[in-house]
Amino acid sequence: MKLFLHLIEGDSAASRLARVAQLSKSSRRPVIVFAETGDPACSPLDWLMGPGCTCCLPATHPRHRLMQAASQQRTMRIIIDAGPPGVADRIVGMLRALPVPLSVHLICA
Repeated sequence: MKLFLHLIEGDSAASRLARVAQLSKSSRRPVIVFAETGDPACSPLDWLMGPGCTCCLPATHPRHRLMQAASQQRTMRIIIDAGPPGVADRIVGMLRALPVPLSVHLICA
């Protein structure tokens, strides 16, 4: 089981969301989308809010939902609207600190 994370960064929210939609439509693997157009909606800053540990996070928090996806024992593609480059770098650092096997790819929109 491996999670493939595609973080879409860029200054324009419209171009990021268009790239998220394009990637989710073209995926052959199951997709989970973490964006303002996802269900539930998730902004880039939501990833950085909350305590550092995942045990104290509410069930709707994106880090908690990512840990749940990692426990499903199947290969998945996760697409994240990571916001502008500064926010995206902080999200990448936080994701690499999680105790799950991840393949992180940063894509410019």
